[in-house]
Amino acid sequence: MTTTPTGSDATSAALSDDLLDPIEPAAYFMAAQPGGPERVLAQHTRREDGRCSACSVHALVSWPCGLASIAQRAQTITTERRKVRQSRQTLRTHGL
Repeated sequence: MTTTPTGSDATSAALSDDLLDPIEPAAYFMAAQPGGPERVLAQHTRREDGRCSACSVHALVSWPCGLASIAQRAQTITTERRKVRQSRQTLRTHGL
């Protein structure tokens, strides 16, 4: 019988799943670079034919390419971090 992890076990399981995804470490790195995701996504855009505008200069690469996928995930990480910081600030402001 398989059980679903809870509490800190669930957090550890989620973290280990993230570490198995090769995009996650790169996305966290890119999220730490000010403006990093935005600079990558400004270059790696979807062409009309569904290819990446930057990568397809050398090879036909479908969009989102690997770098665009990493940058999109980095933007999500940045947004999530911002929400957490704002929530913490709100709690501090209200003395909670």
